[in-house]
Amino acid sequence: LFRLLAAETKRTVLRSSVHANTLRIKPDACDEYIEETRKTLLASLANHGKRVGVILPLSGADEGFGNAILSGLQATQPDKTFDQMFIVRDSQSNPGNIDRILAELYFTHNATAFVGGFYAREAARMSEWSEGLAVPTLLLSPRPQDAAPRKHSFWVFPPINNLAEAIVNSGMNKGWRRWAILRSAGDNPEFVDRVRTVLTQRGGKIVF
Repeated sequence: LFRLLAAETKRTVLRSSVHANTLRIKPDACDEYIEETRKTLLASLANHGKRVGVILPLSGADEGFGNAILSGLQATQPDKTFDQMFIVRDSQSNPGNIDRILAELYFTHNATAFVGGFYAREAARMSEWSEGLAVPTLLLSPRPQDAAPRKHSFWVFPPINNLAEAIVNSGMNKGWRRWAILRSAGDNPEFVDRVRTVLTQRGGKIVF
């Protein structure tokens, strides 16, 4: 997973604009840190002990999401080496467990990379640990709109407003003028409202 991230850093992961009709969404790393972030990540990987600490809600209210993510991670290691590289811990759907688990992974198991942060509060603490220890970290929750740029932690999802703008701008640049917004019970109302606002600003029409 981190090898793929390192290889794609400049080409895909940290691009913020739309290229060749493909939506490229920039995660957290600020433009001023792109080169330093890449070097930090590659340097860490060069010394990587192949121990990635993974923290997911594998029990409790969000165990379905956590186990789905775990299945995706396991698919990155089809040669049955997953348990040799990844140390998986269950957050029990409780962000309050994050410090204890991070301490165990880093100080006891010598993890040199982290994956986790399913919850916003959990991601914020993981980002602080990541910066303090200079450990590359993938955070699984959307980046808060006001989050400070980080050099070692990477939010998988951009802020809600940025995501809405990127989706609308990508579609409008392709000539899509008529839009239908299909709602579900789990939709984030802030995201949908931002999509509506940006569509109106860009001259799009919501037909449904």
